[in-house]
Amino acid sequence: MGSEGDGGGLTRREFLRATTAAGAGLAITPVVWGESTGKGQDAIGVALLGAGDWGGVLVEAMLASKESVRFRAVCDIWEKYKLRSAVRRLNRYPKYRKDHVKGYGDYREMLAKEGDRLDAVIIATPDFCHAEQTIACLEAGLHVYCEGPMATTAEDARRMVQAARRAGKRLQIGHQRRSDERHRFCLEKLVREAGLLGECTAGMCQWNRSAACERERQFNPRVAMDEAVLKGSGYESMREFVNWRKFRKFSAGPIVNRLTGQIDVYNWFLGAWPVAVTASGFKGYWRDWEWYDNVLAAFEYEVGEGRLPVHCQALSTNDYGRAFERFLGTEATLVLSAVARVAAVYQETERAYERLGEYVKKGYLEASADLCGSKMGKVQHDGMFMSAYIDPTYPVPPNLYFPKVGGACSEDALHGGAISRGMWWRSEQRHLENLFGAVRGEVELTCPGEVGYETAVTVLKVNEAVAAERRLVFGAGEFEVQEEG
Repeated sequence: MGSEGDGGGLTRREFLRATTAAGAGLAITPVVWGESTGKGQDAIGVALLGAGDWGGVLVEAMLASKESVRFRAVCDIWEKYKLRSAVRRLNRYPKYRKDHVKGYGDYREMLAKEGDRLDAVIIATPDFCHAEQTIACLEAGLHVYCEGPMATTAEDARRMVQAARRAGKRLQIGHQRRSDERHRFCLEKLVREAGLLGECTAGMCQWNRSAACERERQFNPRVAMDEAVLKGSGYESMREFVNWRKFRKFSAGPIVNRLTGQIDVYNWFLGAWPVAVTASGFKGYWRDWEWYDNVLAAFEYEVGEGRLPVHCQALSTNDYGRAFERFLGTEATLVLSAVARVAAVYQETERAYERLGEYVKKGYLEASADLCGSKMGKVQHDGMFMSAYIDPTYPVPPNLYFPKVGGACSEDALHGGAISRGMWWRSEQRHLENLFGAVRGEVELTCPGEVGYETAVTVLKVNEAVAAERRLVFGAGEFEVQEEG
């Protein structure tokens, strides 16, 4: 979970092998890897709260799961469009024809009428709703899967954790990379066991989005919500509702909304919390936004005997490189992308080439054909690892390796054309299954509320640093949720 003193006494070369927090361990269990353990057991009754774009992804992930789970209800305030569409979709699915999934426009009504049929609620509403809705569901005696980011303030995130403790219920935060097979495989096998990076010296992550993707969303007036419903939910207009991420009262800005899950990876892989952050953000292109449209942040982690920088970037005008996390070491670089579902290792030295070869023989890695061959060319063409080019005059090819996760080379997504539906939802499916397994008492949560809180504290500090225009230091005890009075 990260704590002051994690890695104490270790050299920087050894720190990545240190054990991470309790409850976020790397044991590979059937539930974590997507194999059903629910057959023959009572089905877990589930409701979806928030049937928008990401709610739809989570629905599809659950429909593809073999877990013994049943949708009972869906709630969304956009009854004429999102709610109606989600209910129709689920009731057409063979598994639910007899159950008849019900739709609600108010989550409080749903809890009152469906509470006896529910065990858990999946929350995928706009960020500012998470705390209120999560706490209400926990107090109703239900387990909760809350999509990330956890909350828009650290205080709200703290209240969520405390509510889960009071209720004695599971609270899983939707940082799906903690259940992603590539991230887990690379951390356990390549970083900890093999030590392929050598001494890790820096980290870099980004999530860039194109101007076309970030343009203001429109809506069909025929399905617009009633003004009373909008205002009762905190919105002044449909424009605010469909573009909520741009407004300060609904979100914590692009660094929180987009990069929370990626920054969580560094807390996880490093087994530590940052000690300081410096950041810069402003409105450069989208000048009608309330939030800045680009941000750069630099975290400092104390690891072993020194400090390690992690640089983070969110752009809203160009999607070059899309989303990735990089771990840069003295012998190799590890690049991970949950968006593209790929991972790659780039060698730095001849010694690294020899050691990487050992893990090719073990079946952990697959070497690229050659530096300028079709595989490398394809990676370049897809624009995922453009800044990880290797000097073509380097004397020891190949320089590029792909982790073999579950016996399959993880660059398959780049060479198989479009990412398949199953591949796109696989980590989301595992993350949900991890919650269901935890509800049954079979596994520990991979991202419990306490871990989500640590990440919320980490990333929300960026906005404070932008406003302060200076380097900010994290205070003692800032990452810990104290017991209530």
